[in-house]
Amino acid sequence: MQKGSIVETEDSDSVEDERRSQRLSQTKRTHRQHIVDELVRTERTYVQHLEMLQDFKKEVEQQGLIPGDARHDIFLNLNKLLDVQTRFLIHVESEDDKPEEDQNWGRLFQMFGDHFRVYEPYIINQKICEESAVRNFDKLREIQGSPELRQIVESPPILTGFLLKPFARLCKYPLLLEDLCKNGALDEERKTDIRGGIAAMKKILNAANAYMAKQEQFKVVQDLKEQVEDWKGHQVEAFGDLLLHGSFVVVKGDGMNTEREVSHVCVHWCSPLLTTSLQYRMYLFEKILLCCKEIGQSRKGKISTKTAPPPTRNGKPKMALKGRIFMANVTQIVYTSDKPGKLAIKICSDSQVSASTNLINSGHLRMSDLLAW
Repeated sequence: MQKGSIVETEDSDSVEDERRSQRLSQTKRTHRQHIVDELVRTERTYVQHLEMLQDFKKEVEQQGLIPGDARHDIFLNLNKLLDVQTRFLIHVESEDDKPEEDQNWGRLFQMFGDHFRVYEPYIINQKICEESAVRNFDKLREIQGSPELRQIVESPPILTGFLLKPFARLCKYPLLLEDLCKNGALDEERKTDIRGGIAAMKKILNAANAYMAKQEQFKVVQDLKEQVEDWKGHQVEAFGDLLLHGSFVVVKGDGMNTEREVSHVCVHWCSPLLTTSLQYRMYLFEKILLCCKEIGQSRKGKISTKTAPPPTRNGKPKMALKGRIFMANVTQIVYTSDKPGKLAIKICSDSQVSASTNLINSGHLRMSDLLAW
């Protein structure tokens, strides 16, 4: 009996271990299935929202609520987006119907990587889309149709929220895939495929973001051309691409003890005669660094309406070109950090002009950017 009891205990332990292993395995599968369920469920909802948006677009066209150029600005290539997402949803549901051991979500996203490039123009157009939707909102809210369609124009934020869903969805895909890769109990082959799917989605986002950044830089340069009253013979087209720009406090003076704490980047132009600080706009191009000041600006940073000329067509203030350093003349860059979160950089050129920069978490410049000078 004692021996039987021992055998029974061993059998019980073995069964319990097997049950524990099954529970752990089931927990992993449940978490994996939770991620997949979220992907499938939200994909269906997303496609439904795109269909609603397409119906809204059709009604706007048929009822002639806004001009054709405004419709193009708002909806752009929505039809192509819906076409791609409908086909993608079919593949998502097909993949979900397979046994878990046969599912390969990373390969599916890689397969649709090129198809998802239809998102690039839509994302790039995002700002124009939002501005046009808000500008034409009063006309759009007059739409006649189902309660679901009228719900889209209950308020400007709801309308723009619908229009920005494609961008939000594309940003969501890498997050879902990363969660699946980390917590989905996948083998290495499928993890590799998942990483490939993540890379495919991020490639599209990065391409769109890079293009938008380039558009923004182009706009800044066009504004700068009109803002500076006297270019002193310089041609902006010869400066190369604009790399960085921002508002800074500039201190003219020889001694570094004239520095003062500010909440943004400070640039100090060194001169043996002057130790005063002013607010400046700095523009770093490939070939030159420009220092500009708003005309009529006092030493305390205030603008006098009596001395300031009329603004540009875009409402930007007129500026004077106050200093410049050609990158070809830069001979030395020295940086030091004497306070936490603060970086002082001195730029020396063969024309004996130098500058030092204090970085205080401005978000405009990075150490790597400055050292790349």
